[in-house]
Amino acid sequence: MNTIEPRHYYLLECAGQRLCLPAAEVRFMASVEDVCETAGIAGLAYEGALYPVYSLQDGLLPAMGVQAQDRNCLVLKSTGDESPMGIALSCSSVVKLRSESTLQMLPSFMLPPYALVIGLLKHENQWLPVISVDRIINFFEKVGYCDEQHSNAERLAG
Repeated sequence: MNTIEPRHYYLLECAGQRLCLPAAEVRFMASVEDVCETAGIAGLAYEGALYPVYSLQDGLLPAMGVQAQDRNCLVLKSTGDESPMGIALSCSSVVKLRSESTLQMLPSFMLPPYALVIGLLKHENQWLPVISVDRIINFFEKVGYCDEQHSNAERLAG
């Protein structure tokens, strides 16, 4: 009898969107109450380092700091050689998820260089988008973030 090894993910809710993140890419989970501000930058301290905190807004646009509805913050670790940096991501909810489904990677022609989603995972008869830390970092670098001085439209227009 063949059995499928369960894969572990975190099911995040960010800006009203449900997203899966491989559990191996999460270093630490905390409350947003643990986020501190240093020189105007929201950060989460972990193992002697301060990780900048980012969040996702409506339309999955990046923002610095924590959104009002967010309750959790994850310190994420990059798995690729391209970006050895670490960041923290705030979200409104986090649930540990075990899945026996195979990650369905999206074809490369459907993934522009700045795509956030890498594939889909079937869980309880629903398809959930799967993201990765490397894609989050790449997405934030390409799209930029929104702050009080610049609108998303201005940032995206260049």
